[in-house]
Amino acid sequence: MMKNFIIILMIFGLGTSMIAQTQVGDVKLPNELTYTDATLKLNGYGIREKLFFDIYSAGLYTIHKSSNASSIIKADEDMGLRLHITSKLLSKEKLENAFKEGFEKSTKGDTTPYKTRVEQFLSYLAQVNVGDVYDIVYQKGVGTHVYYKSKKLGVVEGYDFKQALFGIWLCDEPADKGLKNELLGK
Repeated sequence: MMKNFIIILMIFGLGTSMIAQTQVGDVKLPNELTYTDATLKLNGYGIREKLFFDIYSAGLYTIHKSSNASSIIKADEDMGLRLHITSKLLSKEKLENAFKEGFEKSTKGDTTPYKTRVEQFLSYLAQVNVGDVYDIVYQKGVGTHVYYKSKKLGVVEGYDFKQALFGIWLCDEPADKGLKNELLGK
């Protein structure tokens, strides 16, 4: 009887850790993501706001927690970013334009080396509706995987592309300074 009780506790304990989540605005983000054979831990999380409207909830996932934006951008290790769309004000076109503007800022206006890959990345933006979830996951030596509702849409090659992409949220001129600090766990 006691043995069965211990087994039940162990199963319950494992189940709880596998579904541990953090409330971010109106959505819950998992505390861990497993992609590309790496378990990534929630480094920080926050909400992208524009004109007082919540646009999406975001979580930055890394192997090693860090509050140093530059070291995260430069790290050639698996990491990910989850975007959970929370506003009907965000359209596919607006999201594409935000990414283009973000790449401009992240690369300090030198997007030429990334032009083809930026277009490839943007082509993976399937649609944008409230409740949609995009996972952007960098895999060392392979590239940046784009997932929509857990379905893999494609991969963009290049460590340099990863740096430019994650720089959108973490560079000196990020899309949202408050969100940058939140993703860094500050």
